Amino acid sequence: MTKYPPLANPASFALAIPDRVKYHKGYPRNYRFNAKNGTLNYEDQEQVTKPGSTFSLIPLAFRIFEAPLFSKKTRDWFEVFFLNQSGHLCGLLFHSSSVDRLQQAVAKHLIYDEISILDCVLTVRPIPRSHQEHGPYYVADFLFEEMPQPAKDKAQEIRNAIPAIYRDDTVSHPGFIKLQAGYQSPDFDAVHEVLQGISVNITEHVDA
Repeated sequence: MTKYPPLANPASFALAIPDRVKYHKGYPRNYRFNAKNGTLNYEDQEQVTKPGSTFSLIPLAFRIFEAPLFSKKTRDWFEVFFLNQSGHLCGLLFHSSSVDRLQQAVAKHLIYDEISILDCVLTVRPIPRSHQEHGPYYVADFLFEEMPQPAKDKAQEIRNAIPAIYRDDTVSHPGFIKLQAGYQSPDFDAVHEVLQGISVNITEHVDA
């Protein structure tokens, strides 16, 4: 049975066996931050945290970028990849105001001390907000705690052992990536061409 919570203890993480990490290239397990109730979810199948609860993870790769994902308007995105407690590679996206808060936290707590997000345990704290039209919601706030060297070394060992880290359906133009580490973008034009081909095939099948 899958243990869905993120692996967040540096001491346990440092003991991970890279060959046992499960990851199908381009298809990490897809986690979501539900801004409506402030929970971490696996897809729409499993609520991993209680509403408004803080959770932590150890980033193996990340990027901050701008893109019109999922046929929505262009937004700023933060995409982070981590292991759950079953050793599965997982991906998680944040957008808009949450990304603004992330960038402020990185500038304030990491950049000037030359610390990478990949050097830290990343803690996500849902902060309640209210929108005049849409009602209450949560924005993500971010805290960082630098990891001991054995955990940093293990993270690099895992990155070296597994296939290129990315999510197939979020690949975006490399010119719009603002910051990244550990993320290995595939050829954008090739992926875009494949996706267009899939779209054409689906349309032709439906029309037929």
